[in-house]
Amino acid sequence: MYFTLIISQLKSTSKAIGRSIKEFKFRQRTVATLIAIRRDLEIIASPDLEVILQQDDRLVVAGQFDVLEKVDNFINK
Repeated sequence: MYFTLIISQLKSTSKAIGRSIKEFKFRQRTVATLIAIRRDLEIIASPDLEVILQQDDRLVVAGQFDVLEKVDNFINK
């Protein structure tokens, strides 16, 4: 089984904006691990489940090879 590390940016139309990681059920819905959030110049390593996602956040995610498509489809649809 192969794993990869990707960065996916929250677009202005993302349904994740303004919601916590926990509320959005990121892990349960993508089967990916959120390693960090890059917000402007700040890096939030191992973010708490109560962190509120914001427009243009860049999510650093680890998962199986098809994780980029799963994460992008989930957060930006």
